[in-house]
Amino acid sequence: MHIFIKCDPPKATGNNTKACGIVRGHARIFDSSKSKSVKKMMYNLLLPYAPKIPLTGPLEQSLVFIFPYNKSDISSKAKRAALEINGYVWHDTKPDLDNLRKILNDTFEKLGF
Repeated sequence: MHIFIKCDPPKATGNNTKACGIVRGHARIFDSSKSKSVKKMMYNLLLPYAPKIPLTGPLEQSLVFIFPYNKSDISSKAKRAALEINGYVWHDTKPDLDNLRKILNDTFEKLGF
């Protein structure tokens, strides 16, 4: 199964999207509104690809994230040179791969992949 999703990458991922509050005298950590909107976006993007019957057994996953160029990617000489040689520049700012993978894996699990 191959899935290609074209969207702007979410900026709000990971633990920085958690909110803390007190409910009935106890501290609770929950998803912030940014985190909820990112999860909802991923759910809606992956919903058309969801299997009718949940997949079982070992599964292999290969992820490729392609980000649009930032202005800073072509303003520094080193990055501009890498862009001319390779045709791409490595993504080294937020969001990082671990957080993007976690959001996707959580959504895949929710949809029965």
